[in-house]
This record gives sequence, C-alpha cells and structure tokens, in this order.
Amino acid sequence: MFHVMPILAFTQVILDSAEWHNDAVNTIGTGTVSVGRLDTDCAGFSDSRYNNGLVVNAVGSTVYFRTAKRGNISGVPSNGGTLIASTFLTGTIENKPALVKLRDGKWYVFVTTTDGKLYKLNVTSGGIIATTGSMSQIVSIRRPGTSGCSVQDQIVASPVVQLEAESNSAYTLGEDIVMVATKHGCGSTTTNMVYAFDAADITQPPLWVFNQFGDYAMDFSENIVLDKSRNALFCVSHLTVGAFQNTLWRLNTVTGNLEWAADFNSIHSRPILGNPALGQLNHLYAVDMLGYLHAIDPETGVEDWNLHLSLVPGVYADLPVSLGEGAFAGQVLVTTTEGILYSVYDNGTLLDGGVEFLWTYKPCCSVKVKTSAAILGATGKCYVGQDDGTVHQINMATGANEKYSMAYFTVPPPATAPCAELEIYKADMRYKLVHTHWGPEGVIIQNNIPEFVESNHPDLNTWTGAIDSAWENPGNWQPNRVPTATTDVFIKCYTEITISSMATCRSMEIQPEAILTITPGFKLTVVH
Repeated sequence: MFHVMPILAFTQVILDSAEWHNDAVNTIGTGTVSVGRLDTDCAGFSDSRYNNGLVVNAVGSTVYFRTAKRGNISGVPSNGGTLIASTFLTGTIENKPALVKLRDGKWYVFVTTTDGKLYKLNVTSGGIIATTGSMSQIVSIRRPGTSGCSVQDQIVASPVVQLEAESNSAYTLGEDIVMVATKHGCGSTTTNMVYAFDAADITQPPLWVFNQFGDYAMDFSENIVLDKSRNALFCVSHLTVGAFQNTLWRLNTVTGNLEWAADFNSIHSRPILGNPALGQLNHLYAVDMLGYLHAIDPETGVEDWNLHLSLVPGVYADLPVSLGEGAFAGQVLVTTTEGILYSVYDNGTLLDGGVEFLWTYKPCCSVKVKTSAAILGATGKCYVGQDDGTVHQINMATGANEKYSMAYFTVPPPATAPCAELEIYKADMRYKLVHTHWGPEGVIIQNNIPEFVESNHPDLNTWTGAIDSAWENPGNWQPNRVPTATTDVFIKCYTEITISSMATCRSMEIQPEAILTITPGFKLTVVH
C-alpha cells in the first residue's frame, strides 16, 4: 500500500528578510508583476533556469523575465531574480501580463499595449511569437459615426485566458482563448469592444467581437475578470461620476453574447469573485467611485447589499478588493486612496445589510492606488504595500500591524513611487511574496514567508532518487542525509519512493504523480 501525505496546515507566518532584490531598469511605469511556478504541475518545463519559478515584470514598453530563485552572496540578497530576457514592445504597457500554460503544454505570456496590440511571448527567450496588430484593423466595419477615426484603439485592461482544461462542461470551443477589451482611439465613451482570440494563433481573425457595431453604450474597461466556472467574463465600464451607463457587464466567453448588464455607479476597480470551494460566498465584489462596496449575485447581476466606505468620492482610482479563505472566508479587505485598509464581514444572510465592519487599519502613509492586500488565508495574515516602499504584515483577525519589510536598501524612495502588485506563490514548501516598488528608483523584491514557526527553517530534504528508490539511502536526498523528525520533506513529481524502515519526518509535501510505497511492517511518522 502507499500513502500520499497532504500539505500540512501551519499556524504562524513571519515576514522574513528579503531573499533577493533587483533594481528595475527604467522603472517609471506600471510596475506590474506576474509570478508562476512553472514546474508545480509536472508539466515537464525544460528550461532549468526557471525551475524555481518565473517573475514577469512589465515596465513602460518592456517586459522583463527573471528567475524567482533565491541567490545570496555573503548574506547580501542581491543576485536573485536574475534577468533572463527582456522584450521591447511598440506601445506602453498599462496592465498586468498573463502567464499561462496552454493546451500544447507550453508556457506563454500574453500582454497588451496602448497602441491596441495583443502580444504572445515566449517564456524561455522572451521573444515575440505573435501579435494581433492594431485592434482597429481587425474588425472589417468601423463603428458607426467614427469611420474617419485614424487613431488606433488602446488596451489598458490586462488580458485574460480561458483554458479549455479548466472550464466547465458547457465550454465547447475546443481551444484556449485569450480575451482583451479595447479603449476607443478617438475617445468614444459608448462604442468600445471586447475581443476573443484562439490563444494558439492570435494572428487569426477573432473568434468573436462584442459590441462590434456599437449596439451597446459601453465605455472602455480598465479591468476584466474571468469566471471559468461559469464561462463568464465580467467587464467594468469606465465612466466619470454622475454619468449614466451600465458599469458592469457579463459576457459568455464561448459566444461573446451579453448575459446581463447593470449600473453600480462608476467602477474603476478590479472586481473579485468569491470561490465557494475556498469557503467564500457566491458574490462578485466591486467598489465604485462614490465609495460603495457592492456584493452582487454573479448569476443575475442583482445586488444583495452595498456598504458605504469613508472614501473621497470622484477619485480616479483602482480600489482593490481581496478575499479571505478558510476561517476568514467571509472577510473582505479593501485598500483605498485615503490610505485605509478596511475589513468587513459578509455574513451571507442579508441581516443588517448583510455585512459588518470588523476593523480598519490606517498606516503612517497612504496605501497607494493599485496596491491590493495579498492574503495567506490559512495563517490569518495579509500583506499590504505602502507608498514609502514598505510591505506590512497585518493580522486579519485584529487588524494589528505585526511587522514590516523595507523595499529599499540604500536609497529612500520618492513619495510618488508606491509599492504595487503584491503576489504570493509557493516554491519548495516555502511561500514567497513578490512585489515591485516603482518610480524613478524602483526595485523588484522577493521576501521569504516561512510557513512554520521557525524563521528560515534549515532542515529541508528534497528527494532526487539519484541512486535508487530507497528512502533510507542518503544519496537519494538533497542534501545528502536521510530525513529525521526535524526535517521537512519535499518530493517532486514523477518519482517513486519505497520506505523499508520506521521512517520519520517533520512534514511532507508530495507533488502530483509521485508514488510513496510503505513496505508492510514499517511505517512513516509525520510529526506535523
């Protein structure tokens, strides 16, 4: 018989000192980051430079590809995040790149620019595989009343990719699709469009185009959100305060048809969907420019409740929303332009408006625009960036600021350069927090977030199977030792191990397709 041990729960997270930082070149720009652990799902990714993950940083007109691997020299975290490739695009990038593995088993980056182009990039080399050209040139019939418009459409929303393998049974296209939303090049606030392309070949005509003939009054979208479980795309329509127009649209990703549209005041923020599999409620959350947090039924577009936060109305701001999970599943966090982190609880019953305040956190400096809270729900901690370059660990139960990490090591940052786009990912049993601090002197920085009480717990054994399949052979482990009760064990995919002893380890993580066989009469004791 064999036993596959689950990833273990843990009780404390410590925001550790930086694993590495890397000064970003020409950092006046978006400062957005995408992070991917390319070998987590046993895809067989062949480029060993990225075995510990990939950091994609988009700044200005350039996309940078860096390794996520830790690399210290004499204790100074300066040589991690090694630059592997960079790609210069023709237009400015005002969104976050999409890092995905398509149905061909290979990894790609999709990114869009303000001159109306969608690019598909090679992860290994950073090279451009394909581009759509201007979106203005794709549709054969220009929008009514704008036939004389010679300005190319722009794209400011991040592209989203619907993978066939992750979609529900109603998805019938037989391909992966990438979707983008345009901003009318001549300033129309009513005739903007949404495109869907075959992700395998984006040079082909679009699979569908929503609002191609200006049938709907739809302003451009800064944010589009994909719901794979419903084959739905939610688009935010960008408007000024006081204008009347539907501001949230749901499209069918297979057909491009409109399923519903509703007006929730002007929304510039990125909505977020609750995931019932994580214990979250079935709500679509969004914040409008008048300072209201809306909880919306994603199936019908009907609002269940809204809550007026103390925001400065009419500010053009991206007000991010983050959701807790597990024991904190009903918790909704909102960072605001006033520099306040709000925590509210969605009780799902609509009693007392369906929501209640839990706490607010006011840092010493503003919590800047486009800086969301990165949540590690199982630990009850979240992380939020401030415009002084710091990242703070906040207790989700109390709102207490427990500790912080400084993004800058030598030069104090300018006040206009915020810490942006925090992301958490997991590599070899350790959680990593990656973010950028962008401006005239920007950096990319990665912190280690140990998942155990010990900071930088040293006893990690990784199975290599270099000699044979015996657990008891030290030559099969990196480093060259057999695990003990103080050792965390990490077993990579497509490996086989046989235990023929009374084995012990502190914790264990097994990737997919790995087989652990325990010989009858023996056992494995996992302490945690």
